[in-house]
Amino acid sequence: MRVLDAFAGSGALGFEAASRGASHVSFLEQHPLASQMLARHIASFQAAHLQLISGHALRIMERLNRGVERFDLVLLDPPFASQLHLPAAQLAIPLLSEAVCFMSSPIRAGTSTCAWLMSQPGNCLPMPLWCSDRLRLVQCITIYCRKTQLKECVATL
Repeated sequence: MRVLDAFAGSGALGFEAASRGASHVSFLEQHPLASQMLARHIASFQAAHLQLISGHALRIMERLNRGVERFDLVLLDPPFASQLHLPAAQLAIPLLSEAVCFMSSPIRAGTSTCAWLMSQPGNCLPMPLWCSDRLRLVQCITIYCRKTQLKECVATL
């Protein structure tokens, strides 16, 4: 399984995928301190299948879309205040190899991405939970969906 951990932060999601047998994990991270920490952790594993790409996740995903590399799992967990959930989902579609996208997003009035995905039967599993958004708790949702559902969602927005 090939995994892309966009907006990697601490890398917890990507490292979890690696610990569960992912054949390749690419971590995308823009913040210099987070990138340095990820680089140290990746080096400590001495694993060639773990890759850090430092820079803005959306720009890197645009560049990856011009290539042939595809992923079985794309992890999207941008900072909640960044408003990058929809652009990231749009860029994830061509990167997916017909597999699964994981997206964590705050639930707010008018958050049509979450509302649409939550309304879909079948392969979409919404999981409401509480997340930290800076110094306060906000209700957010974690969504697992297939590439076809993500395409339909983005087309309706």
